Amino acid sequence: MANQASRLASQFCVPHVTTSIPWGVHPFPPKPTHGSMETMARRGRFNRLFDTMTTLQSSCLALGQHADDQVETTILRMGKGTGLLGASGMPFVRRWGMGGMNELDFNGYDGMRRYMIRPFLEIPKDRILATCEANHLDYVIDKTNFQPEVALRNQIRNILTEQSKSPIPGGERRNEVPKPVLPGTAQFQRAIEHLGRGALETKGYAALYAPMKTLQDNAQALSIQVTDILRRSILHSPPSTALIPMVALHQITAPEVRIALTRRLIRYLSPYPWGHLAAEVKGRRIAYEQLVEKVWAGAKDDPYHSWSFGSYVLWSPVTITSKGFVRYRRPDPGERMAWFLSREPPRSQEQRGQKERMNPLVLDVTPTLKSQLKQERVARILYDCRFLITFHLNRMPKWLQEEFDDQTKEPRIIIRNSSKFFLPQVILKRTGFDDLVLLTAKWDDRQPGFQSFLWACAERVRWIDATFVRPYSHV
Repeated sequence: MANQASRLASQFCVPHVTTSIPWGVHPFPPKPTHGSMETMARRGRFNRLFDTMTTLQSSCLALGQHADDQVETTILRMGKGTGLLGASGMPFVRRWGMGGMNELDFNGYDGMRRYMIRPFLEIPKDRILATCEANHLDYVIDKTNFQPEVALRNQIRNILTEQSKSPIPGGERRNEVPKPVLPGTAQFQRAIEHLGRGALETKGYAALYAPMKTLQDNAQALSIQVTDILRRSILHSPPSTALIPMVALHQITAPEVRIALTRRLIRYLSPYPWGHLAAEVKGRRIAYEQLVEKVWAGAKDDPYHSWSFGSYVLWSPVTITSKGFVRYRRPDPGERMAWFLSREPPRSQEQRGQKERMNPLVLDVTPTLKSQLKQERVARILYDCRFLITFHLNRMPKWLQEEFDDQTKEPRIIIRNSSKFFLPQVILKRTGFDDLVLLTAKWDDRQPGFQSFLWACAERVRWIDATFVRPYSHV
């Protein structure tokens, strides 16, 4: 398959790169057994793709999934009880995201600057193959795509192929006839029947293209609607927080819109990697239904009580006064209630469990800065998966450079959290001296609506910046 891709690229004079997964070489685990092969191979594949994009300085990856793959994804998710956004399948365009919470999967800030596109999602596989045949283009069929014991997706593929009454490519090379007898098949069959219930004369994939397109269109409209609501409703507040009046939420009555909006807010503010399910309450619909019920109920029982429903996002009922001040108290006549969302305070290791890993809130970035200081590079540090701290080393004060060069001194630059919103603060630690704050967040509580917020730098020449990097857009 790799050789075929290389030959085709050469034929069209397209640069080609072949890479492989180095199983057993850190951070890759040993080559997985048959049972875990699909998941681990996918993780390894995406690690190699992202690394190659970094090497080539590419910002976009085009993937070859087609309409049949999209149908399978929808059936797979519907069989697991997903909502509208999940059932709409794979997006045509998506941000790569920060990845997972370990070295193999974590992409950091670079993942926020890279995208995936899927240009063939509306094109059926048969049409793609027919185009290849008509233009004498060679192609390769992966036989493992039709082995139901390898992946759940293959079970769905076999069911739909049998319904279409078309032979399975590569099936003649296998002894058994694929039949829907494996665990989990029943719910997939029910999902297929539900999705294609309006099709009278067609079965299999062909019966599902149109309803699949409807789901995609509805999901796209929902995403646009949620983005518009957030743009109109969110009030000014410090970075990594959100202030939204309860009256704006009460105007939303559609359950799917409520779920999509709360999911977007949580992903926007969570300290988990952007794009990871941990930053979206693991995507569980029943959890979102419970969260929506709690949010839309307001703060009737205890207006002073803050709570978290997961993903390390804290919901606090507050009052917006007539002059625009935010107060943690019951509203007086003429004042508005609102939800103030922020990062939840970190829990102890015992509370969050030994397996859960969070980015530390105290980072010693001295080794990173020292390694890049002589080249006068720009050093970028992702803090708590929320902020990008940028050090312009060519602007570092001369006295501080001399401190770093002096072997008898051991200055350290630390990023730690400050304020109840866990905003980053950069400090300089030196033996015999008090900590020097190099960058910190400031605002005047005497002014309404956090309008005076700014990043204050200790030096006249600004050489450190902080930027909140999590977007609330759907891409």
